[in-house]
Amino acid sequence: MKYIGLILFLFMLVGCSEQQSLGTIKAYNGEVIREDPTDTIVIEDKEYPMRGEVGDFTVFDADFIAGKEQTHTFYIWFGNKNINKQLLQQDEIVEWNESASDEKQKALGKQINFTAIESETFEKQNIGTGIIEPLSEEEENFPLETTAAKVVTTISIPSQGVWKIEGSIDGQSIGDVTVKVN
Repeated sequence: MKYIGLILFLFMLVGCSEQQSLGTIKAYNGEVIREDPTDTIVIEDKEYPMRGEVGDFTVFDADFIAGKEQTHTFYIWFGNKNINKQLLQQDEIVEWNESASDEKQKALGKQINFTAIESETFEKQNIGTGIIEPLSEEEENFPLETTAAKVVTTISIPSQGVWKIEGSIDGQSIGDVTVKVN
């Protein structure tokens, strides 16, 4: 019994020291906002650098300049984003792909609202809107292209820093990407 108390004490001690070292990091809804890594789609020797995760929600990797209206292209992949597509059986992939394609078809033409959240102050602002449209002929070679759509929009992020950009349709989040704004 005294060993259990000792083990619990050690877990609490380790847990407390972890909390203290993390205490200076601010979190938004339990999540630390950090710039997303760059992902790249390569098609026929042409590179498409993306900020965010291909297969989820991305934006072309470009300079974001504070206070300046800029046009950016966001990409959205529909379907259950928590599913591990590599582990699905062939018939399950076909079923998942059909379901995600249907979800995409229903979203085409809908308005997406973009909100930005600053990483230090958690200041939240509406920064723009756009219409979900199909991929261009060139983009149809993207991974999981039957489940993907895009939004070309002009947005303005108010100040420098790291900002999380969230996209939503009818108040329902469809993804986010975090970028550094100069």
